[in-house]
Amino acid sequence: MLNKLPEDWIEEHNGELRVRSGQRKHVPKTFQVTPLGQVSDNGIASEGSLPMQFITTPFRFSLHCGVTYGSRQSSDFAKLTELSSGGRSTDTTILSLSLIRNLCKDPELLPKAQKLLSFTDNRQDASLQAGHFNDFVEIALLRSALYRAVQQAGETGITHEVLPQRAFQALELEFALYAIDPEVRFAQKAETERALREVLGYRIYRDSKTWMAHYLSESRAMWFTRNSLHIIGRGVCG
Repeated sequence: MLNKLPEDWIEEHNGELRVRSGQRKHVPKTFQVTPLGQVSDNGIASEGSLPMQFITTPFRFSLHCGVTYGSRQSSDFAKLTELSSGGRSTDTTILSLSLIRNLCKDPELLPKAQKLLSFTDNRQDASLQAGHFNDFVEIALLRSALYRAVQQAGETGITHEVLPQRAFQALELEFALYAIDPEVRFAQKAETERALREVLGYRIYRDSKTWMAHYLSESRAMWFTRNSLHIIGRGVCG
């Protein structure tokens, strides 16, 4: 359990790690629950029972993804919100991308049929949703490039000086996708690529403020050190 708790919940005492006294009441409690809803008081598994974690309110952190919340954020609604209670643009984006991914996996559909057509009677709504799609895809590409670059670097990590270059290489974007004039060559082409690398560097650090301390998956995490960006854990993210 200790390896799943937030770092600021842990302290060292007599050479051993333990949970800080002020955080012990927030540590999840393990119970064995049967399909009939019966709870084992002694924690011993019985036939058909499953191990469950009970987390008291307020919700302080997720055992699955490692996201933590400060004591000042008392409302659990925003932490545990359902899809139906989120923003309409976010809901539409997630559902649409999920549909498209499943369409692309269908071998019976021709490539030209693997698409989603949406209608709206309001141009403001259409503009808002288009912008949300663009932002969502941009962030997904940025984080995917960063993850791939660090994964390729291995245990040595990536220094801050070369991070934009490695992310640029991991993206493998066609020149025509980001160049105003895809026909330029030599110095002009190099200058265009340099401009994109600088933008990537800025966006990576700006975006990292919201996620760099969170787990990217159930068993893999990234974090910044003074000189390098490292990756640890086991398994491979999809």
